[in-house]
Amino acid sequence: ERQAKLRRMGQMLRDGASFQSVAAAIGWSVRTVRTYASEARTLGAEIPRQKSGTPQRDDDDFCLAVLGLHRSGKTYVQISAEVDRTKDQVAHLLFRARQIERNRQGQAIAAE
Repeated sequence: ERQAKLRRMGQMLRDGASFQSVAAAIGWSVRTVRTYASEARTLGAEIPRQKSGTPQRDDDDFCLAVLGLHRSGKTYVQISAEVDRTKDQVAHLLFRARQIERNRQGQAIAAE
């Protein structure tokens, strides 16, 4: 049973699930999931290592595209599934996109 949970955990982590959602799905604590994440990695294919809330560096266009998805009425969960990022990472991308917009508006005003 433990091996089955580890395999399931490995698959969920590969699919981009957060430690919290994995813990809820398999009935373990978040601490236990973090502890066994490396073992789950060795059972299946390589899992990209996840640091909570630290997305990969994405370019400005990607951030703005995520903002467009958000403005079209999609939820954080829907966006995270579509762009293969966690909800926390989506929130960070939206924050960056708004910064980019403000900077571009400021540059446009300064250019006038």
